[in-house]
Amino acid sequence: MLLLVLPEARYELHHPRAAKRMGLAAESLARLRGRVMTHIRLSLGSVAVLCGVGALLLVDVAFMVSLLQWQAFIAIALYAGLMAALPRAPTKSRVVKVGVIAVAAVVVYMVDWTIEKKFVRILQTIETGMTEEQVREIMVNFPEGTGWPGNPLDEHSASNGADDKLRVPNHLVFRPTTRAGDSNWGMVELGDDGRVVSVQFSPD
Repeated sequence: MLLLVLPEARYELHHPRAAKRMGLAAESLARLRGRVMTHIRLSLGSVAVLCGVGALLLVDVAFMVSLLQWQAFIAIALYAGLMAALPRAPTKSRVVKVGVIAVAAVVVYMVDWTIEKKFVRILQTIETGMTEEQVREIMVNFPEGTGWPGNPLDEHSASNGADDKLRVPNHLVFRPTTRAGDSNWGMVELGDDGRVVSVQFSPD
């Protein structure tokens, strides 16, 4: 009879310890899970920041969106900031991520990644009412003219050089480079009084 009681007593002594160990294991597992989820959220936020900065840089280098379509550029920056702030994370972390997106947007706007962007930035400083002389002073570092012969299908006129160039009536036309076939035109329309009426950029 004593032999039957002893195992039962031993089980009663060890059972609270086993329960305590199971409780500690469950608590440790919960903490580990919480840490893993936190790291995942932080990683998602970091990926969102990198994707946002990359998107801003890509569209600006390819299409000069920050200058030509600034509304779309701001919309992309806002969307990127929203995506970076969505994963649940400490407020400070989300503020930092949105701040990174904002700073990146400003840097992307300010830096002239290509000669074409520099050209457009300077072209946009021309104001209505300026004279031809003022326009040429502003665009002094860029070639003037369309760069195309008067008749693009006439090989003879194309070989004659500057004597027979395609002209746009009532417009001053500038280009970013002297590369053959560069048709990125900055078109400055002049009124009857010889002053600027409008300015536009016509991409290649």
